[in-house]
Amino acid sequence: MPKTTKRYSTIGYVWGHCWGGGECGYTAKQLKANDMKSLKEQAIEGIENKSLDTGMGFEKIMGALLLVKVEDVIILNEKEYINTEYQNLVVGNIPGYAYQALDELTDCRGNII
Repeated sequence: MPKTTKRYSTIGYVWGHCWGGGECGYTAKQLKANDMKSLKEQAIEGIENKSLDTGMGFEKIMGALLLVKVEDVIILNEKEYINTEYQNLVVGNIPGYAYQALDELTDCRGNII
């Protein structure tokens, strides 16, 4: 009997107020979870405690644009068969101009350009 599971992981960017003034984006820390709810909770917590960005830090993180990789996994005879889909997850409050800029930095396969 095949076993099925789902895996969720993210790549993306955080946007916020820089320490010297202005706004900018940094690469977000990659998140992993077994369900979308847990993934979103991790992202919200990372914004609140300023741990989601991999840069030098922000005075205040406004939000994050994350590309979620959703893998449906079937394990049959000890082999994994994976179907992969992608969807955007916006957490926090990202201005429209920042959303557009960040969205253009990832392609449809989740590669950071």
